[in-house]
Amino acid sequence: MTAKDPIKVLHVIYGLSTGGAEIYIRETSRAALAEGYFKPSVLGWRKGGDLESDFAAIGAPASSLNFEVGGLTAPLKFRALVRRIADEIVATGADVVHGHLTDGALLAVLAGRLADTPVAVTAHSNHVIPMSLKTGGFKHTLWRVLTGWAYKRADALLAISPQVQASIMSTLGAPKEKISITPIGVAPAIPSRPRAEVRDELGVDADADMLVFVGRLAQNKNQAGLVRAMPDLLRQRPKALLVLVGDGPDAERLKELSHELGVGDRVVLAGARSDIADLLGASDVFVTASRSEGVSLAVLEAFSCGLPVVSTDVDGNRELLSERCGLLTPEDAPQKMAQTLADLLGDDATRALIGQKAQARWRDHYRLEAATLRLAEVYARLAGVDAPRSEQTLAAVPAA
Repeated sequence: MTAKDPIKVLHVIYGLSTGGAEIYIRETSRAALAEGYFKPSVLGWRKGGDLESDFAAIGAPASSLNFEVGGLTAPLKFRALVRRIADEIVATGADVVHGHLTDGALLAVLAGRLADTPVAVTAHSNHVIPMSLKTGGFKHTLWRVLTGWAYKRADALLAISPQVQASIMSTLGAPKEKISITPIGVAPAIPSRPRAEVRDELGVDADADMLVFVGRLAQNKNQAGLVRAMPDLLRQRPKALLVLVGDGPDAERLKELSHELGVGDRVVLAGARSDIADLLGASDVFVTASRSEGVSLAVLEAFSCGLPVVSTDVDGNRELLSERCGLLTPEDAPQKMAQTLADLLGDDATRALIGQKAQARWRDHYRLEAATLRLAEVYARLAGVDAPRSEQTLAAVPAA
């Protein structure tokens, strides 16, 4: 690699289906290729998914190994998997390997050592170990030990916020001197269709109070908390309607719950959509009852278009929504969520003010181009080359 050649980066992640980390890789890849910061490729070690075509469209090669490591021969399979990933590192000519999530971090570190290639690892959440694993149980303890081992041996640790940095230091023993705070960013969500047209397509009345959630329909996102808030909200705002955008294992359960609570006609499961900016532009409030976040991409997209956000008071979103950039409600308190939403929907001035503050926070700290440049600087340091520079862009990224 010469000083003028873009750095080649291989991302290692579980799969290539829509999720927060996967979208982060896609969007930074898009921005990096547009600016010439680095050349990414993506490897889903376990499976492919719907984002493969997205990566192809932006010019970032993506592939999957479809590798299974379970069963009695798991140790031998795992060893073979590490070798396969090391071979991919060599084949792609990667100058840096970037591991994501718990398994991706461990595999990237092991394969990077085999291929003699520097490794970066990103902690995407305050809860690095999956919340589905029982705390103190065997699997939780195993992953905590393995992830801590990997974090100590990675060449660079990337934390998406100061809160995530503190979390991985306290729970995994991550060494502070290796950590760079690299805030994530999103492109501005700019609607391409009129608000009325989008609402008409969804069957939403022009004067309805449209609430929107965007993300994976899964237990840790707790969309059930939003559905449970609807009966109380509808008593005060009869035209309120909740639109859940995304797919996931909880979709059928949420549909059943909405009918059990008698609000089936006021909850729309819209499925996975590509027109997120249009949906945000057609909405009155973005709402989430998530139990845990690092830095939510969906919330940042809402920020970018000035849409006010109401969230449960959890790590990640608490920091994002501070200083009146949004409103917080307690976890598992649907009545309080309903009251907060009713008050906000009835106050146009407050909605506008919160939206303005949120949009300013996105513009100052969470623009995609700026976040991608910070990422490129980390890669350049690991590869031993000069970092790309853009003073105008860099000024918008908080110092690490």
